[in-house]
Amino acid sequence: MPSTYFMIEMKNGKTKALFYIITAISLLLVIAFFVKLSRNEKIPVAEESSISEYSNQFSGKPAIIEGEIFNREVYPQTKSLKLTIPAFEVGNMEYITEIDSNNRFRFVIYPMADREINIYPISDIFLAGEGDSIFIRADFRQIQNPVYSGNKADLNNLITKFRRYYQGRYVHGGKMGKALIEEADIQKSGFISLLNNFRKDERAPSDFVMWAEQTIEADYLLFLIQSTILSEETDGIVMDRVKGYNQLTESADKIFNNRFILKSYFDLTTELVVYKKFHYSKITGKKSDADSMFLLIPDDYRNRYLSEFILAAIANGLLSTNRTDFVQKNEAWLDSYLSDPFLRKITGMSYNRVKNFNSNPKPLSDEMLGKTTDIKNISSADAHKNSVGLKVINKIIDANPGKVIYIDFWALWCYPCISNLNTSLKLINELTGKDVLFVNICIMTSRDLWEESYKSEHDQIISLHMNTQEANAVMRQFRFSGVPYGILINKEGYVVDFGNHVRAESDYLKADILKLLEN
Repeated sequence: MPSTYFMIEMKNGKTKALFYIITAISLLLVIAFFVKLSRNEKIPVAEESSISEYSNQFSGKPAIIEGEIFNREVYPQTKSLKLTIPAFEVGNMEYITEIDSNNRFRFVIYPMADREINIYPISDIFLAGEGDSIFIRADFRQIQNPVYSGNKADLNNLITKFRRYYQGRYVHGGKMGKALIEEADIQKSGFISLLNNFRKDERAPSDFVMWAEQTIEADYLLFLIQSTILSEETDGIVMDRVKGYNQLTESADKIFNNRFILKSYFDLTTELVVYKKFHYSKITGKKSDADSMFLLIPDDYRNRYLSEFILAAIANGLLSTNRTDFVQKNEAWLDSYLSDPFLRKITGMSYNRVKNFNSNPKPLSDEMLGKTTDIKNISSADAHKNSVGLKVINKIIDANPGKVIYIDFWALWCYPCISNLNTSLKLINELTGKDVLFVNICIMTSRDLWEESYKSEHDQIISLHMNTQEANAVMRQFRFSGVPYGILINKEGYVVDFGNHVRAESDYLKADILKLLEN
């Protein structure tokens, strides 16, 4: 009995000693923590603790996407494939690879998460993630009907099969307002029935069902927003903006999760931001400004992942204007709120891409103007085609050394374009006598109609027309599809800004031009 008691005492003594040691270590760690805080040092919470430090697009484990093309003679002109990893506008990643003499192709990509990917022209949608190895057999006689093997093969083959019946297209049918909403609901019900039957027939697993349900709901919401039916007075019914916005966010709350990153996530969150920005005062009762939009939008969502996706959409939307000041101003808040690793990475990569362009525009400018042989993400065939339109732009730059040049692409049928042209005339009058040249290039309009309708006799304005071949070449090279679209070129002949935001009507074009004149 005494010996047993002695052993218990020893064990208890060891337990107490261990407890005291752990307590002492814990106190030391707490003290060290607060010492660090008192020195204003950042506690490392990850390999890259700040969003602005995510600068490498080759992040995480690579995925290998390779395959073989059969019956190439059907489309002999197709010598290369383009793989696109959808993201926000400024963060889209594109890869070009040539089809070799053995009809094989290979991509090494860094998806950073399980996400939707497209390979033109052989695969509309498939899923790939970090470390995946996927082989694709594509037959040019059955285009857009590939067969997958390797990682996620069963899931991707099911997606391909389902996409034969479902393309996510909603039809207006000439209806508007409430009637259009009802029609969309009927079409959505039909798509859900299609999915239910497909699931039973194929005995589809849960991951496919999750992907399909999220896709159908996202396509439906995109249709509603893009039709602007929740904000217009139609059929004599005033649609309640607040109610409509709340319905959209409630529906989006249900489908967003980080199991798969769908292309529609980027489209939908971007549209939700545009929708709220357009109707901000109606929805919140407050005056719209950038700071309030940036800080208040995430509070609208119960789904934390959707909330962070919306925040990333706002940040990336601002970065798409080639400006980093707003993100820099709110970086501490972004760091504290944006916790999802994938969203942090793509936002940080976009930030650094824009930051690097602003500090040294030459590499991207040379690529866009076709002045380098090391053209990324453009096939040799496309590079040759694009040179047709780039000759026009390079000729303008070469003929006007030492001048700041603003190029405005417009079309006669485009009302915002006409409004921007009128503002351009006012702006150039304010800059008369300075080394500035405005170039108005009309596209998507017949030459005869352009010649009849538009003339400018200002000494500092050049008016040009591009035929379809030339216009398509420039649009491919600068990757835009709509007008108005602007390009700003500095005195050294480098592109320093580009996009739909580069307009005479903007708040900062004049200030940017004056700044370039001073440098």
